Amino acid sequence: MFHPLLTVLVRKPELVLEHLAGYGALVHEEVAEVGLQLATRAAAWGAMAIMALVFVLLTGVSIMLGCVTHTFHWALVVVPLVFLAATIGCFVYARTPMTATRFGGLKAQLDADVQAMRIAGERK
Repeated sequence: MFHPLLTVLVRKPELVLEHLAGYGALVHEEVAEVGLQLATRAAAWGAMAIMALVFVLLTGVSIMLGCVTHTFHWALVVVPLVFLAATIGCFVYARTPMTATRFGGLKAQLDADVQAMRIAGERK
């Protein structure tokens, strides 16, 4: 007469609470994984900003030193280019897409539960 989910809710509510606790743990795990990826991406953006600032600063110093001494030295070109390369590397790393599927485990578990409810509803 009633859907099997309702009979389980009435007869064994501890099973439902245990299942919901499992969902809570799964959500916590998924959020932690995505949060770690977002934190590393934010760190890469911050490092890129610092490297770009250092590049601009060293480029200005190199131009001033070149103008004051009226000589050319390769170190005046190479040192700022190292920070430019680091800036580009941080930018490329920060722009890469996230590798993990966001909440893939949670979606799979929800799909499995919906499928189990459909099968249980058909059996009654």
